[in-house]
Amino acid sequence: MTLLAEIQQVLERTYSQAGINLEECVVGPQRFKQLSCLANTSNDLSFSARTFIRLSGENLFIAIYYSPELVRCLEQEHPHYGLSDRNIEALIAFVEEITHGVHAALAFQRGKLEVESELFCCQLEMQAKIDTYWLLIRFLYFLCEGKLFQKGKYWIFYTLFERENFDYIDRKLAHRYRLANHMASSFIKKVSSLAAEARVAQLRAFREMNFREQYRYCFYR
Repeated sequence: MTLLAEIQQVLERTYSQAGINLEECVVGPQRFKQLSCLANTSNDLSFSARTFIRLSGENLFIAIYYSPELVRCLEQEHPHYGLSDRNIEALIAFVEEITHGVHAALAFQRGKLEVESELFCCQLEMQAKIDTYWLLIRFLYFLCEGKLFQKGKYWIFYTLFERENFDYIDRKLAHRYRLANHMASSFIKKVSSLAAEARVAQLRAFREMNFREQYRYCFYR
């Protein structure tokens, strides 16, 4: 099983079947350039990993791009054999795009995919942060043979949330990523002390909330 398929499988066990094989959605550099031009995306967005989502009639189209450098990093420093500052950022980027694809597909199934909505885009980014945190913890758990140390968990939290830079030229993007980061980190802190089954139940319940309910849960509960 590939790393991408493994991560998609974990996400689908947590939430629901996406009904799409994301391995078939991966595109190369040439197609990435074409899609970037068609989407007229901001230059502030990453050039190492990107997800493109498009609705056409009753059809959903998803494309995921990973730069050759990112792929090479994960091949040379495979996360199954270790997590370090050499591969953690590449793994974060890798996982976040998979979460975008899965949650876009799930939203599409429910008739709630609003590609042009800024709130929906913020929700996708927030969900990516939440899921990526727990997936990184999962990697660390298996690497440590079930013995998680607080130092390791803090390192993951720090890398994913506290080290992020919001110095974007596009103010809308800066606001989106900053808000998603703050909401996701608050959610993680609230559910970290829960037992595994209760935490998964809360993950599922949180995903079903609308944005206003999620905001209240993160900051007022």
